[in-house]
Amino acid sequence: MDISVENNVREVAALARDAYGEIDLWFSNAGRTGPSLPADLADNALWESLWGVHVMSHVYAVREVLPAMLRRGDGYLLQTASLIAMATEADKAAYSVTKHAALALAEWLAVNYRRKGSKVSCFCPGPMLTSMLRAEDYPDDHPVIQRARTPGQVADQLVQAIDQEHFLIVDSPVGQESLGSKSTDYEAWIDRLAVRFG
Repeated sequence: MDISVENNVREVAALARDAYGEIDLWFSNAGRTGPSLPADLADNALWESLWGVHVMSHVYAVREVLPAMLRRGDGYLLQTASLIAMATEADKAAYSVTKHAALALAEWLAVNYRRKGSKVSCFCPGPMLTSMLRAEDYPDDHPVIQRARTPGQVADQLVQAIDQEHFLIVDSPVGQESLGSKSTDYEAWIDRLAVRFG
């Protein structure tokens, strides 16, 4: 179903509660991509769609499950952003901006609710061999495909990070490198990307 529609998120939560009882952990893990520049910069419908999937679906889930978690004094919000949230994707403006927003929302939730009974983590994966990546139609020898991991390869790391209650969960050194570069010399980081992609 379309989880950028708030009522659909409510229905998913209701199904989970009916089947299993109270929701202990909510994993917001939907995503989609879109065309590259310049098409995506000019496409309002794409921006609205990606904002709905990458940001508002997380907001709707939080509205639905957080109050009960706070009442119980226990719960976990696990949100997926992307490696792109710590770097940027130079040819996909809407994807890059909305993934940055997803990370910002997770940070805000952690600041406000981690000490009030709801743990928060943000998963920022690198390329993963899913149908979304395959839809990009990269050849098998493309660097993105070569460094992509399967969901199964990432699962154990993700579970361990949740168990340790890490906020930022990264499965690729590229994300940590980008974050480090930004924090030490933002101007040089921008310049490097501009030379590479500009």
